[in-house]
Amino acid sequence: MRTTAWKEATMRYQRPVLWLVTVAALAGGIFPVRAQLKATTYDAAYFRSRMQQVLEAWATLDPSNAARFYDQDAGNVYFDLAPMKYNGWKAYADGSKELLAEFSSGKFRPIEDAAVHRHGTLTWTTATWTLDAVMKSGEKQQLAGRWTAIWEMRGGQWLIVHEHFSVPLPPPPKATARASAQTSASAGK
Repeated sequence: MRTTAWKEATMRYQRPVLWLVTVAALAGGIFPVRAQLKATTYDAAYFRSRMQQVLEAWATLDPSNAARFYDQDAGNVYFDLAPMKYNGWKAYADGSKELLAEFSSGKFRPIEDAAVHRHGTLTWTTATWTLDAVMKSGEKQQLAGRWTAIWEMRGGQWLIVHEHFSVPLPPPPKATARASAQTSASAGK
């Protein structure tokens, strides 16, 4: 009789344990699928599309249209055409207004060389860009530059937490032109 009572007690405790093991096994099989699905949702095509959307937002010449793509943390650093750097989104938006006030319109060409590098909750993207702009004076300009953005998953959204947006310096003068200028300067002494 004692053995039967012990078997019943053991069975009574084994059922919940078996149930928990079964649920854990099923969850272990389901959660990786969900994680994989989420990872494929934010693939390279997603980021290339977001990059183009960011440029289109800036082409409106109103930083508030680009704000939704950027983390608002005051500790973030953004490097733009001018000045040297902005600390935080507020400084970036305010400073950009001054720079953008010189333009009457702008249109970015589609990005053709975007590169996307995913690593967990961080992604960095790089691209070169071309902007066809019209200044307030009516002068037309074409700017070409480079862009690196670091995106982080924050609050369920991919937001830019750091950015470097710049135009390279023009190439240096040819060596023969420099040598000729140096010779002329030496002769005048």
